[in-house]
Amino acid sequence: MLKRLGISAFILLFLFEMALAQITWQLDLNVEAEGTNRTVSLGGSPTGTDAFDADLDILSPPAPPSSYYVYFYIDDLEFENLRLDVRHWESPYEATIDWTFMVTHADGIETTITWNSSQLPAEGNFYLINGSELDMRTESSMSVTGNCAIVLEYRDINLIEPEITSIDVNGNHLDFTFTQVDGATGYHVYRGTSYNFVPDFENGTNRIGTNVTDQDGATPGIQWTDSDNVTGDPSVNYYYCVTAVSGSQETAPSNVVGEFDVSLLTTASTDINEVVLVMETSETQSPITTAEELATAIPNCSVVYYWDAAGQGTVGHPTGLPFNNFGVHTGYPYAVSVTADGVWSHSGSVEHVSFDLITTAGTDINHIGIPLNQSDLTTAEELAQDITDCSVVYTWDIPGQGTIGHPTGLPFNNFDVTPGSPYYVNVTSNSTWPAENAASPSLAKKEQPFELSSTRPSGAGIPHLVYGEYKLDDVTGDRNITLRSWISGHEEDILTETHVGAGFDENYWWVGVSNFENTWEPGDVVYTELLVNGGEFSGTQQTMLTTEGADRCDEIVISYTPERVLPTRYALFRNYPNPFNPETHIRYELPEESNVRLDVYDVTGSLVRTLMNKQQSAGRYEVIWNGRNTQGNKVVSGLYFYKMTTPAFTHVQKMMLVK
Repeated sequence: MLKRLGISAFILLFLFEMALAQITWQLDLNVEAEGTNRTVSLGGSPTGTDAFDADLDILSPPAPPSSYYVYFYIDDLEFENLRLDVRHWESPYEATIDWTFMVTHADGIETTITWNSSQLPAEGNFYLINGSELDMRTESSMSVTGNCAIVLEYRDINLIEPEITSIDVNGNHLDFTFTQVDGATGYHVYRGTSYNFVPDFENGTNRIGTNVTDQDGATPGIQWTDSDNVTGDPSVNYYYCVTAVSGSQETAPSNVVGEFDVSLLTTASTDINEVVLVMETSETQSPITTAEELATAIPNCSVVYYWDAAGQGTVGHPTGLPFNNFGVHTGYPYAVSVTADGVWSHSGSVEHVSFDLITTAGTDINHIGIPLNQSDLTTAEELAQDITDCSVVYTWDIPGQGTIGHPTGLPFNNFDVTPGSPYYVNVTSNSTWPAENAASPSLAKKEQPFELSSTRPSGAGIPHLVYGEYKLDDVTGDRNITLRSWISGHEEDILTETHVGAGFDENYWWVGVSNFENTWEPGDVVYTELLVNGGEFSGTQQTMLTTEGADRCDEIVISYTPERVLPTRYALFRNYPNPFNPETHIRYELPEESNVRLDVYDVTGSLVRTLMNKQQSAGRYEVIWNGRNTQGNKVVSGLYFYKMTTPAFTHVQKMMLVK
């Protein structure tokens, strides 16, 4: 029993000594001059000098024991400093203490003071001051000459993290303003290429500004410029945070701000681009709160649209005109029409919004932007799985000016998605996404400033997908497969596998109905035909369009056709590629033998070249135009028209040559 008590007492004593070791400290100052070494100590150790120690501290200079000596000195006014007993220093110790370290009888003598910074406690900042300030955590020695009084200063500075209050685009650079932090001697700036980047405090690998000081003393706050070329490149965006530093102390990072670049393109047809107002502009910038302000901010913008989910259609505001000047909000997607190619660079703070996804009496398409904090979503399938009851995800293809759809759970069209980019989603039930972003009232969805339409417009531009599987029955040899699709009653408006939103792989075929030039309505019938080897094998399927986000068809069986299948109507297809350089392909069909003339015209209506003018039997044909006129000279970039004329049919399409 006594043995067990002895062991317990030993353990308690050991734990007490360990606890005492954790809350005490002692700093030894080693003083050397002319071969003489002295050591004086201070700190939280019981042998330190923070409380008055008769054998160490004096009220007046003692009689010199030799021609040279050093000591901590106090007088009656400073005595209270040494009454602060920090010999059992516990974190945090909030105090301001100055020790006066005297070197006397040292005329012409050089004195070197050294110390081990690891003996300092983790809290606070320690400096030696003799004309200039020396940080005792980053330095380990000081040299002085002659008699002097050196102040050893302790400051418990509880630094708070700064806040970035503005970020402005300045050419290809960014100008920052952040709050000044009391006690900070400088600021570190960190930069990453994703919103959720982690500042590297230890090694500073992503630190682009070290011990930054104010660049404009006449302006409130701390001003600093990132002089790198960080704007104007849509392939990479930058995000920033700032910390305050003093000695070895560094605060938590500030709020995250950033810049976001959006590529704007024109095409041979319409010039619609989709954007997300990713950044909340600062007070120093022109605010973007209305469609007109957004149009003014985006280079060469002629119209701004938003998607009315209740009415299942777009509402447009022409730049400079007073009507439909709807409100716009950070984090939300919009469509814009531009008149020239360019890049829109905007900057500010980040707001993580949520979207109220709704179903309607018609289609159930909602327009969203992926918030920057949803960086784990990288594909259309991952986005679809993350949204409650999402059946299809669509993306807008700018060059093709049409939508590409991915049905949830199916393997085709699983395109990449990126935070800060816009997408359309079809849902089968009401929900809020992302739910975690809706937790804060400040992130609740802002309402548009007027009542939304409840009447569904025609189907022009509404994302919709028709798709299905197919199989090849007894097809041997080469398999040159082509696809054609059209809406009943609009046989001249044909999509092929060369157009955006239409195509096939080894198992599935698909057609983006919104990419037809004509509008569509629920109840319309879409015909889709797959041909192999020019019609030697073929299969056809028809689909009645519904209000769902996508319509799945029965399987198309492509089987052998004893006699070559001839077209049943005249057709002139859209050229591909378009825009083009240096050549483009033009397809057309004849249901009967006819004289066919195919001409190219410029925008003035002048004939550029005749590509075809002869009698042809029924069938499918393709002509290549190499961008040259009748004389064989290359024509200039611009818009051109091609016209097909037969005794029974005339049709015109447009194309764009770019160089």
